[in-house]
Amino acid sequence: MPNISGTGTGRMSPKSIATDFLEASKFMAVENTRTALECATPQVRRTFARMADDHLRLAEDWFEVMERKGWYKVVPGDEETLNLVRSEARNFGAYDGSGSLGIIGRGGRFPENWPNEPNR
Repeated sequence: MPNISGTGTGRMSPKSIATDFLEASKFMAVENTRTALECATPQVRRTFARMADDHLRLAEDWFEVMERKGWYKVVPGDEETLNLVRSEARNFGAYDGSGSLGIIGRGGRFPENWPNEPNR
């Protein structure tokens, strides 16, 4: 049986605990998002989307704690790589440079003139 009393070899470090909480929060954000995308009922979809958002905020909080304590090192991207990513996102049509998604991502409609394709 594991030792959970805080003494002996079963003790987890604060860094390990924070890492586990960060990873769990990220995992749940992804799974709640995946579930929301599969829901046919708008109310249930919104509930899972809110849960995903809550887990994203938790992950951000854990990340900030870990970064502040020096447990999570972030290497800033070089300007060339950042510009490449921005360019590719613009080419994809999902990013207009303002920090938000394009018209479709903001609740806009898909183009009506897209051809119908048979089910694959």
